[in-house]
Amino acid sequence: MPSTPNLVMEQPLRGSFVGTWDVPVNGNTGILDQAFGGVTALALSSAPITLSASQAQNNIIRLTGTLTANVAITMASIYKFWTIDNQLTNSPSSFAASLVSTAGTVVLGMAPGVNDILYDGASIKYRNFGKLGEYWDYAAATVPTWNSLCTIPPWLPCIGTAFSSAVYPQLANLLGTTTLPDARGKSRYVLNQGTTNITSSGAGIDGNTIFAVGGSNGVMLGASNIPTITSVNLAQNITLAPPSGAFALASGVTNLNSAAGGSPFFQSPLATANSITSPNSISVTYTNASQQPAANAAPGYMCGITMIKAV
Repeated sequence: MPSTPNLVMEQPLRGSFVGTWDVPVNGNTGILDQAFGGVTALALSSAPITLSASQAQNNIIRLTGTLTANVAITMASIYKFWTIDNQLTNSPSSFAASLVSTAGTVVLGMAPGVNDILYDGASIKYRNFGKLGEYWDYAAATVPTWNSLCTIPPWLPCIGTAFSSAVYPQLANLLGTTTLPDARGKSRYVLNQGTTNITSSGAGIDGNTIFAVGGSNGVMLGASNIPTITSVNLAQNITLAPPSGAFALASGVTNLNSAAGGSPFFQSPLATANSITSPNSISVTYTNASQQPAANAAPGYMCGITMIKAV
């Protein structure tokens, strides 16, 4: 008895099922009901699974349990759309479940949560799971296991590495290069688009060129950034007096107003034997031993990693 190629519904031959036409019709309507509302529940642990035709005819495939190994779910020869309700409790960086084509040549890792997939017998792909070139800010430190299990990972990490234009021809055409953007430790900005909001001279980044990189972790203050410091003419005199007693003269010094070379230590006359009067003005000079970078980032947090939709 022939059947439809996708949902495997029975196609009665002419003249067959005389008086029993309800048998194939009821069977087919039952399959249609499964295709729109049926649920296949799979409790997973470590053993691989091969879906039966009846299981694959359902609209929803629900995954439950905690994996102790990566688990492969081989598809039946049913070609349609499914909603995958992935309720596995594993961390995304540990074990994951994957769908495998009937021939075993294509693998699609199952993302946590509810996602739609399609299978045409040759390829298995996500539906409505990001558009080509879209960025995904992922709140984790590493690429999730389910993505890495895919024959062609749908998301690639933005770490400046090269990718294959043969594997990702549409991404290469979009980016105009086979090198991924490098988002590590960087803020992300939108192109100027006719404005001059971000410039090489101001921010150190060319705001008109996509994937341009610039800026720094800190800034050095140059002469133009430091206000001028001038000499200060203080009050007429500053008197420095010890708490009590007279000043003791250093060995070989007989006069506070002159040194051995004849240059005065202080402008004379001295006020008293126990005090010293300074010159009428003092020049103050500030010097820097070495420049240190100043913090150049607003308060923030490290959100995880950035990935780009590649297929």
